[in-house]
Amino acid sequence: MKLKTLHNVIKKNYENGDYNHQNNLAENLKSNKEKQYEQMVASTMNVTSLFLILLCTEIPNRYDWVGYILIFLTIANGIACIFSSAKLIQLKKSPK
Repeated sequence: MKLKTLHNVIKKNYENGDYNHQNNLAENLKSNKEKQYEQMVASTMNVTSLFLILLCTEIPNRYDWVGYILIFLTIANGIACIFSSAKLIQLKKSPK
């Protein structure tokens, strides 16, 4: 969120008499990198679960090479999910 937009939100809340919007402010003050890593974690988890579901179907049994590709992609997405989670934790722990 840009500084001007944040200023307008705070000004509007102040004029309305709503002084206790700490939760909304904390959400609005998230950095772009933090939002980016949260989206990355969510998307990699969804894709990894999709690959795991595909591994449980009959497709890998019919074509062996598809099974190997799905296993590789599942492992790669799992590593990306772990990396994104670690970076997100690191960003949340770092002072802003």
